Amino acid sequence: MLSDFLIGAGASALTGLGLWAFLPRGVALTRRYGNEPETWILQNISPVPVRIISVEWQGVDTMTGDRILWQAVPVGAQHDAAVRIVPAEDDRFYALTLEHERWSGFVVRPGDSLHARVLSNRTVRIRYRREGWTGLFERREIRIDGGT
Repeated sequence: MLSDFLIGAGASALTGLGLWAFLPRGVALTRRYGNEPETWILQNISPVPVRIISVEWQGVDTMTGDRILWQAVPVGAQHDAAVRIVPAEDDRFYALTLEHERWSGFVVRPGDSLHARVLSNRTVRIRYRREGWTGLFERREIRIDGGT
């Protein structure tokens, strides 16, 4: 009787630990309008770092035939680009441009933010997950539709 109880308690504890480790909990990038037209502020409001998987955009400029294709947003895009995303802090911007050739692998720390400029008729898709091995199976996505 006691051994059955201990086995059940141990199995429950292991299941709970596994769910805690692999299920998303509070990882979120939020978006809000910026101070300038067609700008957005993406902020990590969670207590854990967020790892960017990909940043892509589509719009009238990416049409090929009758299809609109997703294209990667370049790191350090020009100021007049249709889609431009930069970290809010200058030191993070320099780290991004020097260490990464693309957004994949860039980490947004808790409280940090990204500034996005998205013109009308364009959509940006940012895929991300929790930083570290506990976020390996987690996938989240946020979209910004320009002009709305």
